[in-house]
Amino acid sequence: VAGPIERATNLLPQFLRKKSFDYDTAVVGMRQILWGLSKKVIIADSVGYYVDQLFANPYYYSATGMIWGGILFAVQIYADFSGYSDIAIGSARLLNISLRPNFRYPFFSRNMKELWQRWHISLMTWFRHYVYFPLGGSRRGQWRTALNTMIVFALSGLWHGADWTFVIWGTVNGLLLLPFIFMPRKQLSEHASLRDLPRCLLTFFLFAMVFIAFRANGISHLGDICDMIVHGSWRECPAFGEAIFYIVPFFIIEWLGRKQEFPLKRLPFPTVVRWLLYWGLLIGISIASLDRDMQFIYFQF
Repeated sequence: VAGPIERATNLLPQFLRKKSFDYDTAVVGMRQILWGLSKKVIIADSVGYYVDQLFANPYYYSATGMIWGGILFAVQIYADFSGYSDIAIGSARLLNISLRPNFRYPFFSRNMKELWQRWHISLMTWFRHYVYFPLGGSRRGQWRTALNTMIVFALSGLWHGADWTFVIWGTVNGLLLLPFIFMPRKQLSEHASLRDLPRCLLTFFLFAMVFIAFRANGISHLGDICDMIVHGSWRECPAFGEAIFYIVPFFIIEWLGRKQEFPLKRLPFPTVVRWLLYWGLLIGISIASLDRDMQFIYFQF
């Protein structure tokens, strides 16, 4: 599976226990599958169309266009992979099997450390248990902790592919976490509030810019993109209005539902409103999938 990456201690005992159909659990599972499909088809695939255009020829677009491409790609890969995870977790719920959450609204994080605690949780847990802890974790002083962190993130880059762009992506993410080792911050509340929005936006922007290396088709392509960002012109963003049409409603729904596992899990709306939303998403999935046949991004890793 591409994710969530489950531990045997959590999954195997569930296979051994006698299972029976649970209606309430199945309903939640269906809602999660619907939300996962919505993220994949309506958001990821629609935004991905513009991402492919922007990254295909960096010199054709402006510096603004390439920065916008990085932002769109971050949205695409989040909607694609967390959508896949939601479909997997929801499908398991239909069988009354519980899988652990893999994403916890990472784009509402207030710093990079919090973001990586909310992004691809199962993979980062695997690296923590099988790489970070055996290296000594945080038990041998700040400098050793920093080194162990850099090793983990460099390896996480290589896990995605044997290309220098992935190593750069992992290494830069590791560097962005070093300030939290040498300058510990105060404990954050569990959920971001509106006053945290500027910090969330800055964190998301940093994450998106680093993810440009993840999207680049090799070092030469990455160099072209960086050259355009530094030396290119600053004019209007291509496809800005079209992409915003998908992104803004998506993040509003995510923000309103950020205190539960996924936004559709429990909706505080009348029955009629809930069913209108369900049918609206189903119609949106049907329309968005008519002229597209895009695979899940993480199937290539």
